[in-house]
Amino acid sequence: MAGSLVSLGMNWWQAMLTFMTGMLVITVAITLGGVTGARYHISFPVVGRLSFGMKGAYIPVCMRFVLAWIWYGVNLWLGGECLYVVVLAVWPGYNDIPKGFSDPDIHMRQFIPCIVFWLASIPVIALGAEKIRPLFMVKAFFLPIAGIVLFVWSVVNAGGFSSVLAMAGTNVQNKQPFFWAFFSGVTSVMGNMATFAINCPDYTRYSKTVRAQTLGQALTIPLGMLFTGFLAVFISSASISLYGEAIWDPIVFISKMDPSSALNRVLQFILGLGFCLALLVVNCAGNALFAGNDISSLAPRYMTIQRGSILCAVVGICICPWKLLSGANGFLNFLSSYTTFLGPIGGVVLADYWIVRKRYVEVSELYNPGGIYWYDNGFHRPAIIALVIGIIPNFPGFLNKIGVSCML
Repeated sequence: MAGSLVSLGMNWWQAMLTFMTGMLVITVAITLGGVTGARYHISFPVVGRLSFGMKGAYIPVCMRFVLAWIWYGVNLWLGGECLYVVVLAVWPGYNDIPKGFSDPDIHMRQFIPCIVFWLASIPVIALGAEKIRPLFMVKAFFLPIAGIVLFVWSVVNAGGFSSVLAMAGTNVQNKQPFFWAFFSGVTSVMGNMATFAINCPDYTRYSKTVRAQTLGQALTIPLGMLFTGFLAVFISSASISLYGEAIWDPIVFISKMDPSSALNRVLQFILGLGFCLALLVVNCAGNALFAGNDISSLAPRYMTIQRGSILCAVVGICICPWKLLSGANGFLNFLSSYTTFLGPIGGVVLADYWIVRKRYVEVSELYNPGGIYWYDNGFHRPAIIALVIGIIPNFPGFLNKIGVSCML
């Protein structure tokens, strides 16, 4: 996300200002949203009952898990692309294998790594949230080192630190005025993290204290993103010198390294494996587990969180993500602008808990059909009306983003 701002024509400090503004705003929402999970040890589907009613909560739950299914499939394909880079670093002749498909959008050399990545994700999902913490720890230590290595490689090969930063925002077609690019960029940064502001209780319910989740997120998200954002902006700027264009996707960046150099191939192998691990952990935890929580709340008699997460993995491969990404521009615009619906959900939930109810919740009543949170036959009409009102002003922009003409 930070690197993509360079491709809009921003220089390094404009990109960092835009990126960190969006991150600071969404950090507030994530931290506030995580309090209910940490204080009452309840997941997002249960938190939703407080605002929307026991039946009305199905509305945000369904809107969320469908998105999680799609994003799981997209990240599944991207994880396969990471593994593809790793294989090529070891076996350059891998590109010569037969196509194997009549479908023009997929090749066997891409399909095999995708399936391997998918198979690797199943046992990770089956372990559950608490048991995959070691994988998060490995990723948390490895990826900063990988980012620094890529940063150093960029400095050495792109002409030095100052010359790279000077390249930021240059060689960009259709450069946008900073004023408009700033607000568009801030919105995109927030939208990229919006789902975590909503589903945050799915994780913070495991927190021992409210203070632990509050300090943990309020401090580490801005600091971590400041570090990550700077590396991304620098490396994306370096790609202008190295490859003649601003490349914001790290996998595309490392795949363009000259394979004739043994050092480059070693870096491609290590970095590709690192990004593959990152996508594996984030996809399982950030999409499959969220979907599992949501689906288990819809049919608790038949679905556990683990079963719902595995169902997400099955749907993710069955939707043929390579077909979705073959027309990536319109489809990815749809995914990014889907926050038109997620934002109002988060707004209703936060305003209801912090302002309307003043942080007072009868937890046992959230599980009691016919209780105080049953409202009008299971639906809380004021929250649903507020949700619709929050969606309407942004809906024309959503239609425009996905290429549908609108008269409004």
